[in-house]
Amino acid sequence: MEKALKQFLQAGNMTVANLLLRNYRQLGMNEQELVLFLELSSSIQAGDSFPAIDQIASYMHCDSNQLYQLLHRLFEKKLLEIKSVTDENGKSHDVYQFDLMYEKLFWLLRQKNQQTQQQILVVDQSEIFQAIEKEFGRTLSPIEMETIEQWFSE
Repeated sequence: MEKALKQFLQAGNMTVANLLLRNYRQLGMNEQELVLFLELSSSIQAGDSFPAIDQIASYMHCDSNQLYQLLHRLFEKKLLEIKSVTDENGKSHDVYQFDLMYEKLFWLLRQKNQQTQQQILVVDQSEIFQAIEKEFGRTLSPIEMETIEQWFSE
């Protein structure tokens, strides 16, 4: 096997949620912060839960100070946190965690789903009003509209 192909295969792959790729702006992230997330996630998925800042900075072709600023912004936006965990040997070490970011992402998804459901409900109600008016052969009176609205709310 060719050396380059072997290196390519050994480098591995990582998984990124499409929901994040399509909504990182709504979370308040810019492209640099997203790339930092991708780099950290890649390291985490490869088994290094707290990669060295210098290593990530070299991957991103920036200096350590810039990277610390990006990390700080992710902390401020409550998208990233550092937790201390104890391994099976009783040794404590730090890990990067993006649980807060995923919680915000799921909240954003729930909010979008609720908006969609509300829009569907409004359309359904409008269609029901139109169907009743068609059956009656006239427009509904304000009292009739109020009665139907009460039915919807019940």
